[in-house]
Amino acid sequence: MNCRENFILVETKRQQNQTIHFFQSTTELDPVWDDFLARSSASHFEQSCAWAIMKKRTGWFFWRIIIELDGKIIGGFQILWKKKFIFLKIGLLLKGPIIETNDPIIIDLVINFIKKYTKRKLSALIIQPPENNFELCHKLTEKGLVNNEISFIIKSATVTVDLSSIDDLWNKIKRQKKQNIRRAEEAGITIRQGDHKELSIFFELMKETCKRRKVPPNPPSLYLIECLWGSLAPRGQMKLFLAQYQTEIISGILVILLGKIAYLWKFGWSGRYANYYPNELLFWEIFKWAKQQGFDRADLGYITSYRRIGHILLDTCNSWPDESDAVFKVRLGGEITKLPPAAVYIPNFIFRLAYKLLVPWIDARPKIRDRFIRVIE
Repeated sequence: MNCRENFILVETKRQQNQTIHFFQSTTELDPVWDDFLARSSASHFEQSCAWAIMKKRTGWFFWRIIIELDGKIIGGFQILWKKKFIFLKIGLLLKGPIIETNDPIIIDLVINFIKKYTKRKLSALIIQPPENNFELCHKLTEKGLVNNEISFIIKSATVTVDLSSIDDLWNKIKRQKKQNIRRAEEAGITIRQGDHKELSIFFELMKETCKRRKVPPNPPSLYLIECLWGSLAPRGQMKLFLAQYQTEIISGILVILLGKIAYLWKFGWSGRYANYYPNELLFWEIFKWAKQQGFDRADLGYITSYRRIGHILLDTCNSWPDESDAVFKVRLGGEITKLPPAAVYIPNFIFRLAYKLLVPWIDARPKIRDRFIRVIE
């Protein structure tokens, strides 16, 4: 194993003739961990070193553990934590832990290790398992974690597009959207890749979109986007796609690439030339590019809250002129993917009781909830 000098052995467990090592990764940029994520089918960019580096610029600290079984990496996790109200330390373990074994003994050891760390270092830890790992949710509950009540922090669903066949995807796209794509092409809208010099243009487009949606931009600064670009782009894991009319850039999408998934992470649009449908063409061209590059799936982004209408889960936040963000994506061939619910571990009984009583009350009051979100973030 390379880069051993960046690892600190934290704990060793022996079970049934197997030796399990828990190593702490002490360096911000750890190629061993990132290479493991690139190979793992359960990985997500929020577990990457680049994500930790960007979040560190906003006051978050990271604690990364790599798990070995008989000398081979089988998993790990990255916790981001932040100090709140002087005496509280809140941790987030999102899209993890990643455990590439179904052995219940090893899974129990990992959960116990996380609980031990939380007792020693944190006031509370919110854990949302990787996509499709609902079994781990049950394990966390069995181990004494409580259901997450912070619905406004943890995302409950995402929209994904199957890229196994472009022809099949085209057939899934609604007729009106197909017409819009053709109209964009006929109007002369072009799609191209941008470079780091055009990140500032993209950020202005993103701010315009957020202004129309009446939400603050996230990330809140160009500096943070440039920070993430600096970590991911050299590895070929971030691309900028831009829609252009004549010489004017009118919309763009930042795409994060990890494993076999292309994450359409951030979107920005000036609001101009809506009758030329630049955004439908922008999404479609990214789908085709991702398929050509060998990606199996495109993730079009989280849905914070949703409701069921018929057979479709619809986002309740209107972000397009005549349709919600989720509806726009579903009509482009996307499918709603429900994410595993989060669980919370709070070692202190008093804090745990306060959490159960106060958080649902806060969640039901939008003004107080918005203030609480600003405090947590």
